[in-house]
Amino acid sequence: MPVRFLSFSNDSALCADAVRSYTKNRLVRTLSPSINLFRAAAFSRQMSLFFKYHINGLLQGLWVSIVYAGGDDVFLVGAWNHTLQAALRIQKHLRSYTCGALTISAGIAMFNEHYPIRAAAEQTAALEDEAKKLPGKNGAALFDAVPDHTYSWDVLQDKVLGEKLACLEQFFAQFQKKDDDHRGNSMLYNLTDLLRNTREDQVNFARCVYLLARLRPDEKKASPAQQDAYRTFSHNVLDWARDPEQRRQLITAIYIYVYQKRGRE
Repeated sequence: MPVRFLSFSNDSALCADAVRSYTKNRLVRTLSPSINLFRAAAFSRQMSLFFKYHINGLLQGLWVSIVYAGGDDVFLVGAWNHTLQAALRIQKHLRSYTCGALTISAGIAMFNEHYPIRAAAEQTAALEDEAKKLPGKNGAALFDAVPDHTYSWDVLQDKVLGEKLACLEQFFAQFQKKDDDHRGNSMLYNLTDLLRNTREDQVNFARCVYLLARLRPDEKKASPAQQDAYRTFSHNVLDWARDPEQRRQLITAIYIYVYQKRGRE
């Protein structure tokens, strides 16, 4: 079941997203040769029920609005980070609703709020195609139509969001001073650039070590919680930087964190 996400954002606190999904009756084609026209029609009705009725409850509490939902299509508009959560909710509950018989391939992109929807749709179609290359066609491609930000739903939820993004949030939560420039977005941009070019035997890894060393808080001024947060963050980042897959996930998590922070400022 392919899903397309069109995202629109600006630099203000309000970010707008558009979510477009396209569902095909893969279950009807692959579940069993015994499926007849009656069963196919019943399945189609159940899918329409999910996208017309059940989806309303799934999106409660999220800053999203349903522009269209019915049959095998859903189109949402809302805050981009809430749209990402909407995607995760839809995937989780649809898997339960179909007993795991259907999978979702999603493309999630972000554009300026004035960006033409037609052009955004074409770019997210490329993301959707990238996501379809995953085993089982069960994952999402974010930001760019390259494999760098393409993950299965489990990896996206557990590794990118639940591990890497959570580590970033826990670290920066301890250092909230606006004049703390060396722990701001510029540091994350520099770290991302180093991570993109890091190999275990290259000088960029040493530069990562130096960059993280500059983040060490003053032991006389820092609280125990800040010192613990720094040790955990620096240790994790260096471990992840050594492994290509973990490094890729960390870069995606940094992207998401920066977008979230931009939306709050």
